[in-house]
Amino acid sequence: MLVLPPDAPQIQIDECKMAFMAESQHLFPSIINILDPGEEETEANLHKMDLIDKELRAFGREMAMRATTTTKGSA
Repeated sequence: MLVLPPDAPQIQIDECKMAFMAESQHLFPSIINILDPGEEETEANLHKMDLIDKELRAFGREMAMRATTTTKGSA
C-alpha cells in the first residue's frame, strides 16, 4: 500500500518510517501479551488474531478507497 507520493521529501519518508516502526514496536509485544501461554495456538488466540486481521483489512480497504477518491476544491 503506497501512502506517500513518489516525490515525497526525505524528511516525510523518514518521519513516516519512524511512526511505522514505533507502532510496530508497540504492536508486536501487545500481540504476544494477549496470547495464551504455550507454543500451541488456542481457539481464543485464533479469535484474537482474527479480530486483528479484520481490523487491519478494514483499514487497508479504507486507505484504498481514499487513494481512488478524488476531491474537488479550490485550495
